[in-house]
Amino acid sequence: MGYPCVNSTATIVYLNDPAVREALHIPRDLPDTGEWRLCSYRPNYQKDGAHAEMTDYFLRVLVKNKRILMYYGEADIICNYLGGRWFVQSLNQPVVKEHTTWRYFDKHAEIQVGGGVEEYRNLLYVSVKGAGHFVPKQTADKAFFLFRQFITNTDFTNLRPDSPNPFTSY
Repeated sequence: MGYPCVNSTATIVYLNDPAVREALHIPRDLPDTGEWRLCSYRPNYQKDGAHAEMTDYFLRVLVKNKRILMYYGEADIICNYLGGRWFVQSLNQPVVKEHTTWRYFDKHAEIQVGGGVEEYRNLLYVSVKGAGHFVPKQTADKAFFLFRQFITNTDFTNLRPDSPNPFTSY
């Protein structure tokens, strides 16, 4: 099940579980939902490799004051982090913080550079050093720290040695 580059069996089984789909509020009568798959050309990808225009979808979410996290592995050759950054900039959202580095605690409780970050109103663009297409799989410590900071709406650009370390503070 899945693709040769990754064993996605557990993910596919989990995301196709009726209870999980209900918890994620996926309507049963939604056309063409079918079975969840790891990769699909159903989202209107073109044969020439062009992608569907997503600007309107993002703007509809942003106008409702919902927060969005867009993260990219800097070594990702499938979804290039520069293309992601250009897309985010094209949304013309108010800049809260200019592009800077973000830091995280590694497994030895040392502060390391995690990548780059730009903050807009309700939108966070993040690049992750050392990660390719599968950020959480390839750099789990960075992904965990990034997701935790985003979910708790905590700034992670001004990390100091006396900052709470999510690996040791539960």
